[in-house]
Amino acid sequence: MVRCFITIIFFCLTNIAFANTDSLKQKIAFFKPSEEFNKGRLYSVSGIWAASYGSSLYVLSNFWYNNLQGFRTFNDNKNWLQVDKFGHAHTTYFQGAWGKQLLHYAGVKHLPATLIGGSIGFVNQTVIEILDGRSPEFGWSNGDFLANASGTALFISQELLWKEQRIYTKFGYTLQNYSKYNNPLIEKVALTEFGTGGEAFFKDYNAHTYWLSANVASFLPTQSSFPKWINVAVGMGGDQMFHANDNTNRGIELKRYRSFYLSLDADFTKFKVKSGFGKTVLFLLNSFKLPFPAISFSSTGKVKFVPLAF
Repeated sequence: MVRCFITIIFFCLTNIAFANTDSLKQKIAFFKPSEEFNKGRLYSVSGIWAASYGSSLYVLSNFWYNNLQGFRTFNDNKNWLQVDKFGHAHTTYFQGAWGKQLLHYAGVKHLPATLIGGSIGFVNQTVIEILDGRSPEFGWSNGDFLANASGTALFISQELLWKEQRIYTKFGYTLQNYSKYNNPLIEKVALTEFGTGGEAFFKDYNAHTYWLSANVASFLPTQSSFPKWINVAVGMGGDQMFHANDNTNRGIELKRYRSFYLSLDADFTKFKVKSGFGKTVLFLLNSFKLPFPAISFSSTGKVKFVPLAF
C-alpha cells in the first residue's frame, strides 16, 4: 500500500507542476486543454512524468528493493481479506485518470489519451510487481496483477462507453483504537504489525475502506433535475486483522471478518469552480469518500448503522 501511495503522490506533483508551468506561459487555467495537438505540452508532460516516476522507483529501490534475488511467485490472494487488492485497483484507476488528463492537456484526442494515459497506472504497477517478484520479502502476485488490471479496465471502459466517469473508486480511512479490546497482546501486535502515525495510515488495513461510488444523475435523462453531485456508494473493508492471513499466527483468537457498506457520497468534480487550483483540489478530493452515515453488513451476519462512514 505504501508503494501505491508513493506513485500516486508523484502523479499529483506531476500534474500540478505541469499545470503551473503551462499557466505561466500561456495564461490559461490549470485544466484547460489545448484545442489542438500541442507538441510542447506533450514534451513537458512526458518529461515531468518520466522524472517523477523515475524518482519514485529510485526511492522504492532503496527502501524496499535493495536486495533483489531470483524471480519467484507467491499466492497472497487470502491476505488481508482482499482489502489490499481493492487498494491496487484504486491506485491504477486513479493513476489512469491522471494520465488521461495530462494527455488531454496536450491536445491528444480522446481515444489515444484514454488508451495510453489510462494505461499508465497499470504499467507503473506492473513494473513494481516485477520488482516484487525479485524481492525475498514479496514475490510476483497474480492477484495483485489482476487487481491492477481491473482498476485500469474500469477507467478505460467508461471513457470508451460514455466519454466520462460515472463510477469511481474511492478510498476511506478510519483511525483504529486497539485499546478498546482491553488486551495488551492485541495492542502490542497492532503496534508491531502496523506501526504508528503515517506508517499505520498505509499499513493498517483494518482502517481502510474501498468504495465504488456511482453518480446518479449520469444515469438519468439529461433533463432530470436530480442533483448532479450526489453519488450512491458501496464499500468493503476488513476488521480484526492482525496478521496477513491468520490471527492465530500472532496468538490472537479474534475472528477476522469483512464489512460491506451502503452510503451516499459526492462527486466533487460536479461542483462548479472557476479557478484551476480549485479544480485541482476537487479532482484530488474525488479520490476520497465523503464522510456520511452508512448501513454496514458484516460477514458475521450483523447489520448496524454507522454514524459516519469514511
